[in-house]
Amino acid sequence: RAFEEAASLAAYYSSGRDQKKVEVDYLQQKNVKKPSGAKPGFVVYYTNYSMVAETDLTGLKQV
Repeated sequence: RAFEEAASLAAYYSSGRDQKKVEVDYLQQKNVKKPSGAKPGFVVYYTNYSMVAETDLTGLKQV
């Protein structure tokens, strides 16, 4: 359930917020790398998984 809630939050705050469902990638932290000399916020990732999440936040627990 935690993965689904986190994916819904990521989908809600993404550029795809206006769509009903958005594909969200998730992975282990060790599979995220920042290339040397890259701009702030730019990362490269590999060995990722994907799930489809709804952008509707109703039904989520209060954080």
